[in-house]
Amino acid sequence: MADTSYISQKNPIKSFKEVEHSELDIVEKISRLFIVYWHTNLSLFFNLNCCRFAGLFAILMNFGFIYSSFILLRIAIKTNFGDTQFVITFLRGFASLCIWYIVSFKWKAYFKAIHQLKRLNHESVSLKTLTLIYILVIGITILLPIMYAVVEGYAISYNVNLFTDFWLAGLHIEDKSALQEMLLFLVFIVYYAQQFIFPSVLSLVYCLLTWNISKATKSLKIPMKIQKYETLLDIIEQRRKLAEFVKDFETIFRGIMLWLTVYNLASLFAAFLMFVDVSKMKIPIEANEPIHILISSSASFLGTVLCGAMVPESFAVLKKRLRKLRQNILAGNSPMNGMQMKYLMLLESVIDEEELFFTAWGFVNLNKSLILSAMGALITYGVLIVQLKPTSY
Repeated sequence: MADTSYISQKNPIKSFKEVEHSELDIVEKISRLFIVYWHTNLSLFFNLNCCRFAGLFAILMNFGFIYSSFILLRIAIKTNFGDTQFVITFLRGFASLCIWYIVSFKWKAYFKAIHQLKRLNHESVSLKTLTLIYILVIGITILLPIMYAVVEGYAISYNVNLFTDFWLAGLHIEDKSALQEMLLFLVFIVYYAQQFIFPSVLSLVYCLLTWNISKATKSLKIPMKIQKYETLLDIIEQRRKLAEFVKDFETIFRGIMLWLTVYNLASLFAAFLMFVDVSKMKIPIEANEPIHILISSSASFLGTVLCGAMVPESFAVLKKRLRKLRQNILAGNSPMNGMQMKYLMLLESVIDEEELFFTAWGFVNLNKSLILSAMGALITYGVLIVQLKPTSY
């Protein structure tokens, strides 16, 4: 491999200019809004200064998750983990909790990656893309929670005792009327925020970031012929900066992507089992929750995998363009001196570099084949569980 140590690390590449208005600005605003909750958790644990309202909200959210997870785990243990629905629900909640705290401890590196990507990407966002992003954010954070709460409240009104008994851990309380309204309100906030909003918004942010990495790679200008060999050095430097950023990005997000993938797959499996139970009960309104889970989790899983797969594909296209440039240089009639040969060797070293992939903590690569593998496994095990031991509530 050729020595690349003499390439300047200080001179910025002029084509990597920062734009003021892009979808990355929106990503940063969304992330700063939701990072308040995650950072508040750290403030509670390390006794930092935080406002009382945010602290109470964080305590409520954590208590809601821990308490509901404890109940689900207790039910699973009593049934010797034979009730698949409760086990899957517990796994979903545990995965979402892991996502939050990984982001909590890495939020500085998270925003550093966003700022660096804004410098690498020099294309502004279109009005159509901007509108779509705002619609998705408003739908995930405002419209869908309202619809979910209304439909679930209507459905639960027919069977309040079962729902309330679950959240009271089976305690026998004679007068639950005063507690029911408060429980319904708190449960909807805790459950929807933890099971839908935060994972969905994180998936949207990840998709936008990987999409911008792919755009920055595709926008790298590779001429068919080189007039000045200093231009070749600039191309190599630009490609090196992109490759280093992708490696840093993978290091930051690999843990998050593992638990986000686990959450999405567990959610899809839970939705499959819920639809089976709903079809047996023949109560259409009970399909509200599995429909929400199916839409959010399938969109999250497909979006993260497809957008994550765009980056290695864009680098593969860039490698083909660099290889074509090398062939054009070798086909030229003009003789090359020693420095030009050294530049050509640098280009060859870039072409021969290993492929770049985004992974889920190094276990699996985020490529399109993962979708088929996951869907096949979910359908296979879902059918087996339903046939061998039908899910019961």
